[in-house]
Amino acid sequence: MNVNIKRLLVWAGIFCVLLAYVLVFERISMEDEENIPEKLDRVFPLPQAEIRSIQIIQGDKNTTLMKKDRSWKMVSPADTSISEENIRSLVSAVADVVKIDVIEQNPTNPAQYGLEQPKTTINVFYERKRDPITLLLGNSAPTGVSMYGLHKNDNSVLMIGTYLRFSINSFLGKL
Repeated sequence: MNVNIKRLLVWAGIFCVLLAYVLVFERISMEDEENIPEKLDRVFPLPQAEIRSIQIIQGDKNTTLMKKDRSWKMVSPADTSISEENIRSLVSAVADVVKIDVIEQNPTNPAQYGLEQPKTTINVFYERKRDPITLLLGNSAPTGVSMYGLHKNDNSVLMIGTYLRFSINSFLGKL
């Protein structure tokens, strides 16, 4: 009987140590979650549902995607057949671009960011806006996981993720 009580005390001690460990580290992870920003600042601030069309110019390729009712169609170039799934994927990639950082307002030397002659220009047209919101894509940043973009409407150089470039290149490669 004495052996059973000792075992019970050992298991109770192990349980208490494990419980204390979980409580301490769960509290730390909950504090970390509180430091996460609530809302990310997007390059194209209006909701994706309000986008009327997207124009992408890259080199000699000029592609226009247009929304009719709730579906997306590629209207330019006209002689291509590409799935609506691929189009929606590109629309999401464009609409959800997040500003990682604002590098410079009113840049004096856009060439240092590869924005003097940008490789890609994106024009996003909204239903209730006359003029598009324009983003020029420049060089990759030194880290390689982000790149520079020039937001033409407020003349600011932004740091954005390279996923957008990958999505555009992948989409245009299918044409």
